[in-house]
Amino acid sequence: MSKKRAEEARRIEQLTRQDILKHQSSNLPATVAAVLRSPFWRDRFASVHVDPTSIKEPDDLYRAPTVDKHAYFAALSSDPTNYGGLLTEDVDAVAKAGAIAYRTTGTSGKQ
Repeated sequence: MSKKRAEEARRIEQLTRQDILKHQSSNLPATVAAVLRSPFWRDRFASVHVDPTSIKEPDDLYRAPTVDKHAYFAALSSDPTNYGGLLTEDVDAVAKAGAIAYRTTGTSGKQ
């Protein structure tokens, strides 16, 4: 973690409950924008008839769809090259940003 991020984390730890909610609410638009870039999550929101842009504050997240491991693995299996539509950026863009993509054999757990 960078020094700047560590300082920000320490600052957030000391906020009041109300200030934490304000902080979370201010970050939700960026999170929603990311959701809209993911085919997997766009489909999940559509399946429960929730417009992701209606998520404005933390309590709105109770309306957001959930995912279990079966749906997660089904998505990955349906399009392994693109991580089942779970990514919010193109695989090449993720790699250029410095992320390391790898796949395991999947033997550590059952699907």
